[in-house]
Amino acid sequence: MLKLDRVDRLEPDAHGSKPAVVPTTDAAPEETRPFSGMLKDAEYMLTYAVEAGIEVDPEIVKPILAAIKAGDAIWTEAKANELAAAITKLAIKIEPVTAESLRACHHDAQKAIKHCERIALPLALFVVVLSLVSFVSMGISNKIKADISSANERLVTLHSQTDAAKILDSDPPPVFVRRDLQQFAAEMRSILNLAKELKWFSPIHGNDPCQGKEQCLQLDPMQLKEFGKLKTELDTKTGTYQEIREFANRAMINVTLTWGAIGNFILPVLYALLGACAAVLRSFSLQLSTQTFVPISSTPRFYIAGIGGAVVGIFNDLFGEHPSISPLALAFLVGYATDIFFSFLEGATQNLTKAKPAR
Repeated sequence: MLKLDRVDRLEPDAHGSKPAVVPTTDAAPEETRPFSGMLKDAEYMLTYAVEAGIEVDPEIVKPILAAIKAGDAIWTEAKANELAAAITKLAIKIEPVTAESLRACHHDAQKAIKHCERIALPLALFVVVLSLVSFVSMGISNKIKADISSANERLVTLHSQTDAAKILDSDPPPVFVRRDLQQFAAEMRSILNLAKELKWFSPIHGNDPCQGKEQCLQLDPMQLKEFGKLKTELDTKTGTYQEIREFANRAMINVTLTWGAIGNFILPVLYALLGACAAVLRSFSLQLSTQTFVPISSTPRFYIAGIGGAVVGIFNDLFGEHPSISPLALAFLVGYATDIFFSFLEGATQNLTKAKPAR
C-alpha cells in the first residue's frame, strides 16, 4: 500500500526548548514514488503525440499532466492506478514508437550514426583504393600479355622473312622486313616500360634487364640497309627480347599472386563489411525518421557479413569465368542483406539433409 500522507519528525530546536518541524529527508522514498521514471517517459510520449498529430483522449492527458505538475508528490493508490492506466493507453496510441525509442532518438541516435560513419568512411576509402590498384595492375598485365603475344608473332615472322631473304640473296633487305624490325623494337620498349610500372604493384621486384644499357633497344636505320647488319641486329634484339619477356612474365606472376589473393580473399570480406555498414546506416536513418530507434549492438551483423564475404571469396570459382554478377558485388549484397544470404544457406542445408542417396 502506498503512503497517503507526508510524515514529518518533531525534533528539539537548537536550544532544546521548542520543537521544530523537520521534514524527513526521505519524504518520497523509492517505494512511494514508483512513477518517477515513468513520468519522464510519459512526457516524451505525450510530446511526440502532439508533434505527430496523434489524437489523444483528454482522459489520458489529464492524469499525466497532473502527475508531471505534481512531480515527486506522494500518490494515493487510486491516483497511481489511474496514472498507470493513462500511460499504458498513451503507449498503445503511439505504437510502434515507445518511450525507449523516443529517449534513444534524443540521446543515442546521433552518437550511434556517427560511430558507424567513422567505420564506414575509412573502410569505403580503403576499399576504393584497393579496388583501383587491383584494376590498374590487371589492366597493365593484360596490356603486357597482348604486347608479348604480338611481339612473339612478329619475331617469328621476322626470322622467317630474313631466312627467305638470305636464300634469295636479297640485299638490301626488303622494306617490310626493316619496318617489321622497327615495330618489333617499339613493342620491346613498350613491354619493358609496362613491366617497370607493374613491378611497383608487387612486393617482389625483379632486375631490369636493360638497366644502364638503354641503347640496346635502339635501332640505327642506316645499319638496316645491309642484310648482314640487319640479321645481326635481329639476333641481338631476339636475345634482349627474351630477357625482357622473362622480366615481364615474372612481374605479371608476382602481381597475379599478390592481387589475386587480395581480390579473392580480402576484398570480398571488405565489400561485405561495407555492405553491412550501408545496411546499418540505412536502418538507423529509417528508425530515426519513424522515431523507433533503439540502440542495439551491430557487432554481430559485421561478424556475419565478414563470414559471408569470406564464403563468397572461397567459392569464387563456382561463379565461372564470366559470371553474370561480380563476386565483389555479390559480397556487398551479402553484407547488406545477411538475413537473405543465411536463409539461403539454411534452405540449402535442409535440402541436402532431406536428400536421400540414390539406390
